Amino acid sequence: MRRKTNILILVLVALFCCALVPAASAAFTADSTLADGTVIQPGTVITVSITGLSNTNEFGYRITSDNLDVTENTVRLNSVYVPFDFSNGDVTTTLSTTKGISGATTLVVRRPDGSEILRESSNPITLGANIKKGTYDVSMSGTRSGGQVGINYAVIGKVENVNPANTYDLSFTVTGINSGSITIKVTDSGTTRFERTYTVSQPPTPPNPSGGSEGYGGSVPAAPAAPAAPQQQAPAQLAPVQGTTTTTATIAHNEQGQVLANYEIETDPAAGFSSAVSIDVGTTAVMGPGTPNAGQPVGEISVTPLDPATVTIDTATSGTFSFSGLAIECGPTGAQFTGSPVTISFTMTAAQWADAIAAVNGNIAAMTIQTFDPATNAWVEVPTVVDPVTHTVSAQVSHFSLYAVFYKSGAATGVKTIGELAQVTPFQPRVTTAAPAVTPAPTQMAPVATPTQQGGIFDGIINWFNSLFRKQ
Repeated sequence: MRRKTNILILVLVALFCCALVPAASAAFTADSTLADGTVIQPGTVITVSITGLSNTNEFGYRITSDNLDVTENTVRLNSVYVPFDFSNGDVTTTLSTTKGISGATTLVVRRPDGSEILRESSNPITLGANIKKGTYDVSMSGTRSGGQVGINYAVIGKVENVNPANTYDLSFTVTGINSGSITIKVTDSGTTRFERTYTVSQPPTPPNPSGGSEGYGGSVPAAPAAPAAPQQQAPAQLAPVQGTTTTTATIAHNEQGQVLANYEIETDPAAGFSSAVSIDVGTTAVMGPGTPNAGQPVGEISVTPLDPATVTIDTATSGTFSFSGLAIECGPTGAQFTGSPVTISFTMTAAQWADAIAAVNGNIAAMTIQTFDPATNAWVEVPTVVDPVTHTVSAQVSHFSLYAVFYKSGAATGVKTIGELAQVTPFQPRVTTAAPAVTPAPTQMAPVATPTQQGGIFDGIINWFNSLFRKQ
């Protein structure tokens, strides 16, 4: 009897102990559309989809590398979208540089508006900052000691306010890297649920079109093709203006790719001309079909002034175009914009403007911006606005590619008449600020947009005289 009683007591104790031990959290799964070993470019969006995540999971993501060739001294994780909350006081951010950096490493985390929520300098860095659902920009910088750079960055903590039935997409882009490889790992209480390594490389130059080129590198022209209207050819090898660098900007956006602020980046002044790319808040910026990350938000934009010797065209027949020498490459190539167009502009110096006026025989409507279409190996006109006051040629575009200023040689019909100048549509200068863009009324002489002769010369003269009296 006593033996049975002891057995019963042991069973009750065992049941009581089991009740004290919390049930193990259910495992979650993680996956990505980017296969292991995929070659990506700086700015490529990396998305990891997590399914089955519960509030009891300890979730972690880690980014490591030991062979990064960095652009400057900084590696950036741009538009890091964390799709859930970490529990307050139960999340740890760590960073260490394993090679290529001497002394302390600086970790900075910012919100999309640029305000800092975390800054620490040490090596290694371990912080307990709270992280909530949202978009962040992370930069890791230090003093280069030569050679390749190694990093180990991680965020680990318990999640909250999640539903196991939902799928959560963690996404980010990596910039500041010329080449190397990065490994992305997702863990569940230390157990690896996802691990893939991607090779980072610079985007390729446009392919060499048929027909040869007189461009950069002194390539030999190909044999003559069958008789046909010659196309304007892209260069065999594009190159930036010597002594210039590419200008970049990190784009803050939501999950759908809508841009959260106004952005304007300008070419390196050393190029000898000024060109700018402007994107308005609310514009949806995603990678287009056929790109490695089709449909994914654009995390970074860039603009590079091109050496005119590497941009060639064929002007053998009348009605074609002559090249102005002004060209840029906007990246990432294949980015598409909806909701609001992107503005591309070229502003000339006084000497460049004088040359342009001479090239079009005074007809500024013969100045046009064109984009290169790699599908046809041809340059294509886009609607262009010319401002003779600021010497600016601009166009609104819906995708990124190569853009250049050309002159319509066949359309140059001489200096405009007074009647033509009196009937032009006023140009509205575009102003970009940190708030939504504002269009002020012009206060100078109205610049010329592509004019159309709607009345006779005498109607034009009358309108011109009326405008003079109105100004008085």
